[in-house]
Amino acid sequence: MNPRTTILPILCAVPILMAADSSIQVPSTTVLDQELRDLSCTLSQGEFLAGPAVVASLAGRKATLDACASDGAALRVLWTWNGTDSASIQVKDASSPALSGCVEAAMQAVPQAIEGRCEGVLLLGDPQAAEQAAARLATPSPGPS
Repeated sequence: MNPRTTILPILCAVPILMAADSSIQVPSTTVLDQELRDLSCTLSQGEFLAGPAVVASLAGRKATLDACASDGAALRVLWTWNGTDSASIQVKDASSPALSGCVEAAMQAVPQAIEGRCEGVLLLGDPQAAEQAAARLATPSPGPS
């Protein structure tokens, strides 16, 4: 068992409030085998460990997300959380455009106590193929606005 993937969900359960309008930038992180790259968030409220909390929330839907692209894919996704659920989701760039609807539907069901807007590259399905797909995606945008 990887200590990083075991301890982070536990730490995410300890809420420590951040100042209003906080920004986070995380080049790459993996929680419970869910990888997210180029994570950029502007949060109106959240937790001290907001980066891992964001990925842990997505990891809770990993099986559903992976089912969208079991052969492996990478998608640049922009989403807004309103403190209870995903208020809006937009796939901005995908290694396969047909995946957008499936991923948007899967992410709509992600519960989240954080309020704010995030963008990141979500890696799904087969890890090696997802890695190759991520390398083909466009250069990251400046982040959520």
